[in-house]
Amino acid sequence: MRTDLRLMPALRRGLFVFLNLAACLGILAGIMWPIEDLLADRDRRIAEQRTLVARLAAVAAQAPAIRERSEQTKSLADRPEFLHGPNDGVIAANLQSRLTGMTQSAGSRVRSIRALQPSTRDGVPYLGAHIDMSGPLLALQRAIYAIESATPYLFVVGAVIKPSTQTALQRPGAPNATEQPVFDAELDIVGALPPEARH
Repeated sequence: MRTDLRLMPALRRGLFVFLNLAACLGILAGIMWPIEDLLADRDRRIAEQRTLVARLAAVAAQAPAIRERSEQTKSLADRPEFLHGPNDGVIAANLQSRLTGMTQSAGSRVRSIRALQPSTRDGVPYLGAHIDMSGPLLALQRAIYAIESATPYLFVVGAVIKPSTQTALQRPGAPNATEQPVFDAELDIVGALPPEARH
């Protein structure tokens, strides 16, 4: 015997509720949950973009400080404490000319002068020269003082001073008895180049 649904109101109500629940679940699964995932993904992307905007704002806030440091670096490059020139070759040649002039003004004689290899110490670039000179001890002292008190600043980073092999033995009563003994000096001298704009 067939059951007539019209005669069983409880079964009809149950079936109605079941179909409505199935339809609601279908709507949730097909429409609402994907929308919820889409909104959650959008919120995540917005949060990432907010973080990026905050970082960019922090970088933009640093602009005045960066400009100030850049200006300081430019002003450092023009300072007289550093060796200057259009390139390393010209700077080295100018340095050798200056050292020769200072040495000769102090009463010493330059036997040879050559450029040293460029170097960097604690991030500061240096150029230098090796000078071989000779003269009385007082003249060598004056030359070294002139070099180390000059502007741009120069530093003697290596020195060898010894009696000259060319000095003749002096005899008491000889015409050149008042001559001072001659010494040979080999000096390694360096000067700093202006810092590069690294900021």
